[in-house]
Amino acid sequence: MRPVTLIPARAVLGVGGATLMPSTMAPLRTMFTDPARGAKPVGAAPALRGPGAGQP
Repeated sequence: MRPVTLIPARAVLGVGGATLMPSTMAPLRTMFTDPARGAKPVGAAPALRGPGAGQP
């Protein structure tokens, strides 16, 4: 693939990925209105997604 095509495609993928995280966290904040009960799922969601994204 040529760089003139690859670079804009990667930019679009980055913007798409950046919009996914807030949209997946919003339902957790809505379902768990009590801060004490909502801390575990809000903390667990990114921790479980991190290894899938290739992050330690």
